[in-house]
This record gives sequence, C-alpha cells and structure tokens, in this order.
Amino acid sequence: KHDSIDSTSGLPSIKSAASWVAPNFMYLLVNIVLYKWHTKSNRERFQSIKCLKEMLRFLPSQDSPRYMPQIMSAVNNAMTSPSSPSDLLDSDYFSKLCLVAVTTLFDFIK
Repeated sequence: KHDSIDSTSGLPSIKSAASWVAPNFMYLLVNIVLYKWHTKSNRERFQSIKCLKEMLRFLPSQDSPRYMPQIMSAVNNAMTSPSSPSDLLDSDYFSKLCLVAVTTLFDFIK
C-alpha cells in the first residue's frame, strides 16, 4: 500500500509496522528473544532484550496483559547472573543488559 510508506524516509510507517508486529508478537517474542536464551552470549542477550524493548512500542496496550508472563520471563532471564565464566569477559554487556532489561520492564508497565 502506498499509505504504509513514510513519504519522508521511504521506510514503512509506524502504523504499518504496528499492524504487523501486534498480531505476530508471540511468535517474535519466542523466536527472537526467548529461543535458546541460555546458549546466547551476553552480547546476543543484549540484542534480544533491545529487540523486545522496541517490539513493545508496537504492542497495543489492551494486548499487554496477555503477554505479561513471557515478558516477565525475558526480563527475569536478563537480570540473572552470567551463565558461564566466558560471559564474565562480557561484563560490560551484562551491565548494559541489566539496564536495558529494567528500562524494558518500565516501558512495559507504563
């Protein structure tokens, strides 16, 4: 559709993105954020939580309660200690991961 493209940037509009993300939210949450969480490095976990944070922008507020257990699980996973000694080398990413997890939870609640 022509109206789904932002005339300024040439990219899909926010409305268009929201109309796609909202009905596919659970699929995206499971496959991008939660899938194989415990085998991801802190860098990969950081990227996953950043994706969740951005996905929440497109989730209609009336749909939020039904995803609460999965979102809380993702945030809880992010807040746990690094899973392996090699992850300790990524301690900077772990700090960033915790920060993004807390701000993601804040965004979800408001």
